[in-house]
Amino acid sequence: MEAQSNYTIHPAAGRKVMEIAAGIFQVDAASIDLAMGPDDIERWDSLNHLRLITETESAFSVRLTMNQIQQIQSLADLVRFVTEGND
Repeated sequence: MEAQSNYTIHPAAGRKVMEIAAGIFQVDAASIDLAMGPDDIERWDSLNHLRLITETESAFSVRLTMNQIQQIQSLADLVRFVTEGND
């Protein structure tokens, strides 16, 4: 899965989301990338999806809408949503 081609990922935000994901999914941060989603990470189940959302919202001081949460298919999607409008 790819990030939207018309959207540039903020490197610092991407690193932070990968750190959060690595902790939740109990994997080495070097073993994951922003293109990965639930089909790529074994421990990415519904409970850990919610943990990923809440910890990321807290880290970025944002609240995602239900629509945004349902659209997250990769870590890049999550980065895009938490950084939209925060430039």
